[in-house]
Amino acid sequence: MTLQAAVDALCDLQKSLRITDPYVEQIKMAYPLPPNRQQSALPDVPCWINTWGLQEVMNWPPYRIERYSITAQLLVNDADTFIAAKMATAFATEFIKAWDESDYDLGGTVVGSELRGREPSVVNMEWGGLSYAGIQFTVIIDVPVAPADGGSGASYVDDVIQTLINWTAGRLPGWQQDLNTWHPTADSPGILWFYIQMGGPVDGEFIDFDHGWEGATVGARIVTPSRQANVLAIRTLTRALGHDRQDYMLMPDGTWLRYDAIRSQAEVTGGSEGQVQMNVKWLLDETLADDVWWDPGQGPATQPGGTTDGSGDGNAFGPFPSGGGASLKWKEDDSVGDGEGPTITKETP
Repeated sequence: MTLQAAVDALCDLQKSLRITDPYVEQIKMAYPLPPNRQQSALPDVPCWINTWGLQEVMNWPPYRIERYSITAQLLVNDADTFIAAKMATAFATEFIKAWDESDYDLGGTVVGSELRGREPSVVNMEWGGLSYAGIQFTVIIDVPVAPADGGSGASYVDDVIQTLINWTAGRLPGWQQDLNTWHPTADSPGILWFYIQMGGPVDGEFIDFDHGWEGATVGARIVTPSRQANVLAIRTLTRALGHDRQDYMLMPDGTWLRYDAIRSQAEVTGGSEGQVQMNVKWLLDETLADDVWWDPGQGPATQPGGTTDGSGDGNAFGPFPSGGGASLKWKEDDSVGDGEGPTITKETP
């Protein structure tokens, strides 16, 4: 996937347009970049002229998302300026219809597109000293770029995203997830999982003294040729997630990924959004290293401050003072005694 591939797909869409009123007419040319303004007139009209600009680059590990704004201008020439304006309007209507119903993903080259009208949309344009009736639109596209072979991100694997990829492959086997080979269709959508909010420890929830939860918010971009098919794919995904919510998802290390708060939206209008979003959480191993935990054992310390090698001399090196003093122990607090423990208490060795 590249910007050039997306622009070429947009030009193909524009060149396919045909109208029957007020005259039968076909788009003659779609320029991926403006032609020479010094020529006396455009050689092929009606035509589209496209120019692009980079809006931002977003990090969706392991992908880079490049967001571009493409200005698309339609130029129509007729001796009767009112007829030219009607022709431009008819082509604009056909363009909106084709973008919405058959090429919303620009041939699978983008993971999101948005069509905006400029104010005003119907204008008089000049090229090479001649006047044309025209239409101008803005198309916002998100182009995903996979890491290059041998690049610093080529070997990147995230266990949470990989879990979502594995679940999708098993639950929705017809869905496509390889950006390098996919060709999304209504029956075989493309899907891209990514982080909306990166992971972090979940406050107030723990399993035992060594394990808690880490949580994040993830999103899915769903890609289909039409917005109608996109809505159906969104419903398919949310139903499948809802059905499997009680069973969780198996992670590569053999633990489980839990998820809740599934929500969806038909439109993706900017930022790191997905048509489907949800909260996920997974096991967080909070086991501290040997140089922190109390190291019960026999015999005196062999060095000032205690040992760090797990030799079991009763003087662990870390926040606990060697040779005596308060330490931490995981037990049920005697003052509670209601079976609701465990709690963390201090004890003196």
